[in-house]
Amino acid sequence: MDYTIKNKFKELFCSLASNILDELGYENQVFPDFVRSLDENLRLIGRARTMLYTDIYERPRKNENQYELEIQFVDSLQQGEVAVAASCSSNCIAP
Repeated sequence: MDYTIKNKFKELFCSLASNILDELGYENQVFPDFVRSLDENLRLIGRARTMLYTDIYERPRKNENQYELEIQFVDSLQQGEVAVAASCSSNCIAP
């Protein structure tokens, strides 16, 4: 990525990005305000690649890799893409 672009990202903040995307017709493209970085000095910008975990109610079959789809997903990420995984607050999930 161009050094100048990296410097511009430092000036970018969520509400500004949200307003610009809304103006361009891309609404609801920014995380809600309760999703926070562990380090407020960091920025994560990129195309979102989404994954939805679903509830499971039984153990995997013998020789079944319950993480196979998750591993494929992570391995398929390209430069500039950001993995976004949703579990819907469930405690019994699998990819």
